[in-house]
Amino acid sequence: MVTEQSARGSWPLRSISVVLGANHIDIVKPESPESLSFLILKKFLNEIVDETQDHAPETNTLESLTVKYPTLRLAKAEIETTGISNAVAASVLGSNIPLSALSEFYLLIAKHVTSTQLCDVAVRALEAVDKFNVGHAAVEYCLEEGRLEPEGLNSVARRMETVVNEPAVLWCHKQMIENLKTDDPYYSFLRKHIETIVLKDVDNMMAYLLYPSRGPSACNIFSFALAIEKVQDPKPLVMRWVEWIDNGKFDGNARQTAKRHKLSIRL
Repeated sequence: MVTEQSARGSWPLRSISVVLGANHIDIVKPESPESLSFLILKKFLNEIVDETQDHAPETNTLESLTVKYPTLRLAKAEIETTGISNAVAASVLGSNIPLSALSEFYLLIAKHVTSTQLCDVAVRALEAVDKFNVGHAAVEYCLEEGRLEPEGLNSVARRMETVVNEPAVLWCHKQMIENLKTDDPYYSFLRKHIETIVLKDVDNMMAYLLYPSRGPSACNIFSFALAIEKVQDPKPLVMRWVEWIDNGKFDGNARQTAKRHKLSIRL
């Protein structure tokens, strides 16, 4: 679109083709639709558009997924009304829906429903996490601060206790200690999965249990007792237990104090 000398002086191009008698004006304001300058630019831009479209990721909407997969349409209808039934949830997990579509559905429906329906979505997405190792993003969205009431968070934590596959157990443990942080469900989770956690994620468990501001209240003391019995080197946990005794953490309610002292004597 400019002279050959000008083009070579501006860009390090090996091959230069010159459109005779053309300049910048011919691009901005071509004389006709058949102008060579205009056709070259048009071809160049169309190639860029085509290349972009070829590499653009396919995106689904909640509507397109529920139109394409009747089981998801049924699940959406139940989630929005009575809550998804065990029968429909089992049908979703037993369907031939691609795992990518299933994962996307749970995240999209989580962003679509009300806060009271969100717990149901999180619990059902956890089933997909356990069975297919998909649905993590939906659960993480539900666990973001302020989205679920304490009762809902407790329900999700209780559902995490029931996962069976190792990747799901380790992922749920991460959510337990980073997002949920509830002593009672954590003890129930540890009681079922302590062997896996000690074998594969013991450092994170120890860091969570030894966090400075956490005392022996609620079920934290029982998590300590369980970990002391199972870890290879329980000394840090025992030292923290002794600190609790020295600092009077076991003083208070007589019944609870007796139970804690009984645990201390046994350990």
